[in-house]
Amino acid sequence: MDSSLMQFDLMARETLELSKNLDPSMFDEMESDFRPSGQNFKPIGPGILYRVVTGGSTFSLRGIACESIKETFDELNDGDRSLRSALKIEDDEEVEIHHFRCDFIEQAEVVMDQLFNRRFPLYEDMLCNLSDPGYSWWMEPNQESLIVYFKSQSIERENNLIKLGPIGDDLLAHRRFGELKQSLSSLFSVREFSCDERRLIIKPVDSTSKGYKALRDIFESGRSPNDLSGFGSSEIGRTLFFYLNELASVRNFWSQLAIKLEKKTNLS
Repeated sequence: MDSSLMQFDLMARETLELSKNLDPSMFDEMESDFRPSGQNFKPIGPGILYRVVTGGSTFSLRGIACESIKETFDELNDGDRSLRSALKIEDDEEVEIHHFRCDFIEQAEVVMDQLFNRRFPLYEDMLCNLSDPGYSWWMEPNQESLIVYFKSQSIERENNLIKLGPIGDDLLAHRRFGELKQSLSSLFSVREFSCDERRLIIKPVDSTSKGYKALRDIFESGRSPNDLSGFGSSEIGRTLFFYLNELASVRNFWSQLAIKLEKKTNLS
């Protein structure tokens, strides 16, 4: 298997109900080279500390997956050189540090494997064309069906489709969603299902069913698929459930990042 597929196919096999010893205290107010993003910066538990590094028409993400966002930030604030190096912070450089909360550190590692230490164009549609569809997945806004494009070559896509971001590997998605067909019947009735290397199409009998809405929410908002836990105890079912959790985590991160990028570039 390709190494990139193996990385993104990493499954958090630990239980989703890991005990959390959360520290509710806020960060101490002090003079620092690091400016936490947001006025109510109260990170607790595991997650990612990261920064957005822009250069010309591209950007990249530098970050750290950590068991405790607060403790890691405190160490960074105290001048830990290994953390500064991981975030590519030069001496005397003032940077803005963002955070993303996760349920457990394996979730943070999945997000970092997929998105970090890569370069992305700030203006994807301006740089990409029919011969180069870019990095993002896209979804049709129609609530009556779930249609996700792993690669979209439409020149009108920003006007007609929902941009999901680079939330997964195309080849792995083709394989995993091909396996999904046999499991959907336990969740909701399906009128049409197809999946190829270009797109996924799922049309339910009832678009208001709880299972269908939960599946759609993974792509639309990055919501964890807790309502899709009825895959059963088979190995394929468990693999699909963890894969959908991974997709939700990456989509959730990217949807938050997109807001920051929009402010940075003044894109509408």
